[in-house]
Amino acid sequence: MGKDEWLDRLQQLIPRFQQISQHFDLAAAESLGLNLTDLQVMEQVLRRGPQAASALADAVGLSRGATTT
Repeated sequence: MGKDEWLDRLQQLIPRFQQISQHFDLAAAESLGLNLTDLQVMEQVLRRGPQAASALADAVGLSRGATTT
């Protein structure tokens, strides 16, 4: 398989991988009784330890104000 064929195949597979990953994350969150955002924040804390709310917000793509509620 040539380089162009590999790139074409990757362009087909990457969106599918992202979809499967999203389904896995949603299932994991549901099994833990969390929403997806809470799961993402929990993952950040487990991976990097305690952090300021602003750092967590930045890491998961939330506004900084959203992490204080």
